[in-house]
Amino acid sequence: PDGPDSHTSIQILSSLARQNGFDISLLVLSWYKLTRCRLNCCHYTALLNTCARSCAWAQALHVFDVMTRSDVELDTIAFNATISACEKGGEKVKALSLFSAMTQSKVEPDTITFSAAISACEKHGAWEEGLELVGVMSQGKVEV
Repeated sequence: PDGPDSHTSIQILSSLARQNGFDISLLVLSWYKLTRCRLNCCHYTALLNTCARSCAWAQALHVFDVMTRSDVELDTIAFNATISACEKGGEKVKALSLFSAMTQSKVEPDTITFSAAISACEKHGAWEEGLELVGVMSQGKVEV
């Protein structure tokens, strides 16, 4: 093979992003795309998780947008990382918009999804919306 395998490339992206090399990570991601490295949800999620840990909600939304335009199948983990980044960055509206997009795209929310969305509501004093989410969570029989 001409380039790193999928596991190695994911580790490279995660490592670069963790070391505050988010911009470099995006460049490496672009290079992978140019060299026709087969990118999957895990490549993008490596960056999304780093964004969530560092409250970088704008960067998370950018990566998520690139991911959706790349026709990569979205999964619960990708949505969770992006919703968490928005929640930690104080972006309740964006977090709830992603939650809505998640359910519309038929990706199943889990406990982490609901926790991040409810926390976003709590941080903004939007207790009514938080209670609605708790109701949705109990109707969907998501384990607490």
